[in-house]
Amino acid sequence: MPTDLDLYSIFCTVARCGSLSHAARELYVSQPAISQSMHR
Repeated sequence: MPTDLDLYSIFCTVARCGSLSHAARELYVSQPAISQSMHR
């Protein structure tokens, strides 16, 4: 389970990239993993 700091990093990357798909590519994770993290 990701920590609060991990979730903050994901959120910031999504905000900077403007899309979940671009953020997922930058973070080397799947787009569904990003979506799931954003629901928390």
